[in-house]
Amino acid sequence: GNGLWPKGARVEVREAPSAELQGQRGTIEEVRSASRKLYMVRLLRDGTLRPLKQPVLRLLSELYAQRLTEDHKPGLERERRRIERLGGEVEEPSTSGGLPRVMGLATSRSFGSLRARPFLSAEPDVSEHALDPENDVFVVLA
Repeated sequence: GNGLWPKGARVEVREAPSAELQGQRGTIEEVRSASRKLYMVRLLRDGTLRPLKQPVLRLLSELYAQRLTEDHKPGLERERRRIERLGGEVEEPSTSGGLPRVMGLATSRSFGSLRARPFLSAEPDVSEHALDPENDVFVVLA
């Protein structure tokens, strides 16, 4: 159709001034101008971000992933509070790019490591999400 394509849609460059750009595929990162149908597209080949108008693109898929869960990391504020409430301590990263840890582990929820109990919890977060049969095509449980 001629409507606006959503962020996350997969596209292919069908017309381009350079042969190198033509045929490349990418993902719409941002709708820069709805009236001009101008998108910021992240190209899959090299990760560059390019401004491209809808007429030079071909829509491949409007499917996109929506994250429904959050990883349990000791650095998250609610995990940190839970650990500290139990008398534990979140160890700050010792190197740039390192991760906060509890009892030496970079996760705060797991079935393993009995020695890290009670700071490492096996209790899951449980949530409910309504599915829209018009738009939700499948669910990946991983």
